[in-house]
Amino acid sequence: MTEAAYNRLVIKNREHKVFNSDWEIYYSIDFADTLLPEIPLYRGRGLWTFDGAELFDGLQKTARRVLDIDGSGTLINLIAYTYPKDVKASVRKQFVQAGESEVCIFAEVAQDDSIELSFTLGKRFKDYLKNLAAEGIEAPSPADVESQTYPTTIADFKAFFGNRLVHEDLMRFVLETIGVNVSYVDSEIFYRELQKKLNNLFPDFGAGRVRDKHPNSFAHGDIEDIALKKAGFRQHEIDKTYYGNWLRDFSQVIVAYTVGFNIKDRNTLSELKEQNDRVKELLPLMLCRPSQNIWVKIVEILSVKEFIYNPKENIEKKLSQDYKVHLDNFVKIYGQLTRDVLGLYRPEEHLDNPKGLKDDSILGDS
Repeated sequence: MTEAAYNRLVIKNREHKVFNSDWEIYYSIDFADTLLPEIPLYRGRGLWTFDGAELFDGLQKTARRVLDIDGSGTLINLIAYTYPKDVKASVRKQFVQAGESEVCIFAEVAQDDSIELSFTLGKRFKDYLKNLAAEGIEAPSPADVESQTYPTTIADFKAFFGNRLVHEDLMRFVLETIGVNVSYVDSEIFYRELQKKLNNLFPDFGAGRVRDKHPNSFAHGDIEDIALKKAGFRQHEIDKTYYGNWLRDFSQVIVAYTVGFNIKDRNTLSELKEQNDRVKELLPLMLCRPSQNIWVKIVEILSVKEFIYNPKENIEKKLSQDYKVHLDNFVKIYGQLTRDVLGLYRPEEHLDNPKGLKDDSILGDS
């Protein structure tokens, strides 16, 4: 960039004019407020960006994709700062302390369009790297990551993101930069393929109620409605009974070849692999599959649609489109869906096994 363009960035990224900026420790947001006070915050799900070097100018609106790398169900937040090298933030970054569920990313731009990247890691990301190494997956130590810089250029940096900034892309950028070569399912592809598979798979399981549209057909919900009404059960009792059956139908999708596990679960299973050949076979594949927590969220969405939204759809003229409203109603009636409630496929819970699924109950017992 030209000298004039670089000097403009330096002026724009000066520290606060009034407050003392020489702190012993900066927390992630304090660092920006104190040393980059003129830089506006760009906030997305799981990420905060202070783009003083204007690397993300012209961002296009995109879906809020995220990447849960440790399978915990809660995100590691990414806080990114971009600024020119010749400002005080460059000198004081060493005093930034990342929160437990944070990774701080520093991108320092030089006039020759080079970038030096550095990172400060929170406890969860450090534990993630340590657990990868413990499982025999090549990964740098947290100390190595925090003690070095990683060179790139403005052109390569912008090419990676392509005018989009979402948690998933920024997390992949961090992992690729520090040399973690673990494959994770692309969320857009995953949900698209999931919908195809669900459409093909679920009708075979008999889950649902179909008599309204197909009077001569009986799915599990229809059978239970008729049988339990004749036995004297009330509708809300029938619905709760059917919900349990419905979950067992859907648990047939959550089998060894479709589910991954979070780090704690994988550590537990690692202790079993020497005594169990099946666990030994499956364990290496679990890092690149949706965790049990993710499957719970998917089935939760389907549950809310089946048991709350669909019954109201033909009754209420102005049905709320706020998912949280329907989720809250679902939890009040049926309780919170958890991985223990949903479980994995267990053959003893089914009368037949048309898909020839193996008994991998040991995974659920972990």
